[in-house]
Amino acid sequence: MQILLVEDDQDLADSLRHRLAGSFQVTTVANGQKALHELAIGDFQAIILDLSLPDITGQTLCQKMRADAHHQPIIALTGQNELGTKVTALELGFDDYLVKPVAPAELTARIRACLRRPYVQHPNHKLTVGCLSLDLESLTVVRDGQTISLRKREATLLAYLMHHAGRVVTRDMILSVIWSASYETDPNVVNVHIKVLRDRIDRNFNKKLIKTVHGLGYKLETI
Repeated sequence: MQILLVEDDQDLADSLRHRLAGSFQVTTVANGQKALHELAIGDFQAIILDLSLPDITGQTLCQKMRADAHHQPIIALTGQNELGTKVTALELGFDDYLVKPVAPAELTARIRACLRRPYVQHPNHKLTVGCLSLDLESLTVVRDGQTISLRKREATLLAYLMHHAGRVVTRDMILSVIWSASYETDPNVVNVHIKVLRDRIDRNFNKKLIKTVHGLGYKLETI
């Protein structure tokens, strides 16, 4: 799972990248312009963002990311501990706020918690990919005019696939986001839930949207 860390303290950035390496692949940049460049060419599932950057404030950068339709969770990581700063950051579009120093275990847990809440990434609570739309409040799907009800876990899984529509997501990525990559979780649970999801949104239609990419994972078709 790819994480973008925007932090101008090189020692801290290197330390976090090393200590998060067991759970994520971390790309580090030291300023806002480099962050926007990486977002334009990369595929990141979450962003960790310092508020004090040399070229732009983290608050302004967060607003820019949201305006550019980057819906990944954005976590503020900063030395600023004032209540007003926290409230403003959350109102501007941050999903979480952590004050330095932070334990890598807590940061990892916060990232995973944000990734399990797809509705946070989509404030209008609705996702649309081609003929498929998902309402994350009512947990209903509409496909070609037909309404389909989902359970919460199925809706969360479908939201993750829709967010990555047209791209392959691996079983490990799905486990990490939907089931927190628990070592006690049987990897076969992904196959079971994909089958249930297919039964609900693909079975009664000629075109199948959820594809298995053998040896890799799954992909939601965009057309």
